Amino acid sequence: MTDNELLLAISNIIEPVRVDVKEIKGRVKSVEKRVKTVEEKVEAVEDRVKSVEEGVKSLEGRVKS
Repeated sequence: MTDNELLLAISNIIEPVRVDVKEIKGRVKSVEKRVKTVEEKVEAVEDRVKSVEEGVKSLEGRVKS
């Protein structure tokens, strides 16, 4: 087997791996975007819960008075 034939054989083996890695990178980026969206929504819910907790504490204080 010549060097060129060997290089071609190696290239034929590596190319599908490159394609798979590229696809995986795209999927990872998509997942990262979705995770960021979920994190933002969770932060918004946390803020709302804190607001509700403060309202409940205020109401409890007024009821005790």
